[in-house]
Amino acid sequence: MRDYELTIPSDCVISNTAKENKEALQLMKRYLKADIRLSQRITFGKRRRLR
Repeated sequence: MRDYELTIPSDCVISNTAKENKEALQLMKRYLKADIRLSQRITFGKRRRLR
């Protein structure tokens, strides 16, 4: 995805089976360059106030 950082909390998604869930996350990681870490390990930087 152009100029976007995609973060997908891997413990916050669900599929029909555990295998499908793992495969979907790996596809997003490989092709979309998604960060698929656990939700507890995600931190967001300080937000700037828009005027």
